[in-house]
Amino acid sequence: MSFVLEAAEVSLNVILPIFLVVGVAAAFSRHQQPDTKMLSGMVIYLFNPCLVVDSLIKTNISGEKIGKIVLLVVVLHLIMMGVGWTVSKGLKFSRSRESAFMLSVMLINAANYGIPFNEFAFGQDARQIAVIFWLATMMVNYTLGVYVASRGNVSTPQALRNIITIPTGYAMVVGFTLNLADMNLPLPIMRAVSLLADGAIPVMLVMLGFQVSHLSLRGNPKPMLMAACLRLFIGPLVGLILVTLLQLEGLTRNVIIVESAMPTAVIAGVLATEFGSDSEFTASVILLSTVASVVTLSFLAAIL
Repeated sequence: MSFVLEAAEVSLNVILPIFLVVGVAAAFSRHQQPDTKMLSGMVIYLFNPCLVVDSLIKTNISGEKIGKIVLLVVVLHLIMMGVGWTVSKGLKFSRSRESAFMLSVMLINAANYGIPFNEFAFGQDARQIAVIFWLATMMVNYTLGVYVASRGNVSTPQALRNIITIPTGYAMVVGFTLNLADMNLPLPIMRAVSLLADGAIPVMLVMLGFQVSHLSLRGNPKPMLMAACLRLFIGPLVGLILVTLLQLEGLTRNVIIVESAMPTAVIAGVLATEFGSDSEFTASVILLSTVASVVTLSFLAAIL
């Protein structure tokens, strides 16, 4: 009984604040019809790069631990991409749907859901670990993720060219360089970057609300449910195996397992919209996995 009460407390105090923002954004979207594609471009080209630079400059996590987290995230994404590709091939999807299925299974909502969730659930120290995990996912999202999203609609060379147009990778280089050199940006620039960084997570939550506001589950729901289940159940299982192999313990272990159990990332829908994959399918999986995560993450956080 106490375990159920703990899970209910997680739902109320950790998840509900996040969903309140998403719900307000969804209600706004239904009445005002905002330009979702424009907002997705702002997330990719403006808010996220500033959040990357700001987070990397300020982190104090050791280089060894950062290296292990980055390695884990890359391997986790590759395994989940392989799972998504195998299942989609077995279901004989079109190329566009295959790319959307792989994105839905592979990409983790590590930022606008994962960061506040871990901070609310485990405290302020968990935020830095969650940010490093998210930064590693960004490295994958804007390389492998862009390629997977693009391959559904354009040639492989064009998909590879799309990767180099995304500024997040360059922001990572700047942030890591300044951190290692123990340097900072000039004060006016740093303050401007920090202001935009502070807006990144709320804007991405708003983006999630915009995306789910007009969704309906049309057609065969089985592939959508399958993608959501793979993301919510296979993801944390793979995460648990990897933290054990890399001997990551304590708070770092808990944060990584929770991050691995997050629903499909908003960025999956952003990339699908931006690069012409099956965005309707991806957005449906975002909705399903996000709603289902209220239950799965509540119990997982209570266990941890």
